[in-house]
Amino acid sequence: MDYLKLTFSEVAEQAQEVLIAQLSEFNFIGFEQKDTFLLAYAEEGTVQQADYKSLTETHSCTQETIPEVNWNEKWERDFEPIIIKDQVAIRAHFHEEITSVKHEIVVTPKMSFGTGHHATTQLMLEQMATLDLQDATVFDYGTGTGVLAIYAEMLGAKKIIANDIDPWSKENAIENAERNKCTKIDVRLGGIDIVPEESFDCILANINLNVLRASMEQLIAKLNKGAKNLILSGVLQENREDIINLVIMYNIDYQVFAKDKWLCIHLKH
Repeated sequence: MDYLKLTFSEVAEQAQEVLIAQLSEFNFIGFEQKDTFLLAYAEEGTVQQADYKSLTETHSCTQETIPEVNWNEKWERDFEPIIIKDQVAIRAHFHEEITSVKHEIVVTPKMSFGTGHHATTQLMLEQMATLDLQDATVFDYGTGTGVLAIYAEMLGAKKIIANDIDPWSKENAIENAERNKCTKIDVRLGGIDIVPEESFDCILANINLNVLRASMEQLIAKLNKGAKNLILSGVLQENREDIINLVIMYNIDYQVFAKDKWLCIHLKH
């Protein structure tokens, strides 16, 4: 499978974060941030040029098609381990073991979003580390690499359902779950409707604001009542008012956390 690669040049850090949020809404699923430029990737045929044309016209941008194997080789070359305090580390299979944390997740670094490098994934992991998930049921909405689902099992969850609309992500999540010897994760291909189950103890949604808007009612309906958890991320700080206005509609207690221009909202039903 070939991929569309966009290279945005001379883009400041804050502008990169905004571009990532915008491109995520148009099915771009992989990003690399450098000092002054941003690389964005999408499966060829899954994006429409008309959707992102205004972004390429307002920034210095080049486009090219690259084969899958080149992407994987580059990703493996550039991938570095991530450590979240003393709680959890994420590394590739070719890195040395990290023993200074309670849990270690080993992933095969590919195109799927959620290797731990992005602030939104780190925010989710930090909040998950505060939870008691022993014997809990968990829904990982938009699983990407499967990192959050894997961590949920490591924290004691007895059943995790993870979904993604991207076939690549489904395959990668299954591969990563197997690599970490996980046996309680059910990975499904499709949107929220592919998960008809309800009464989850914890729901994880590291996605984008538009999807959260469209799915919030269904997510709330799937959440057990009584000191349980819904953790949302993928929202820029500039959209804080939008996400708060959405959350307060449901009269649920919440806390907001921030990192590198991004927000994480932890709700308790």
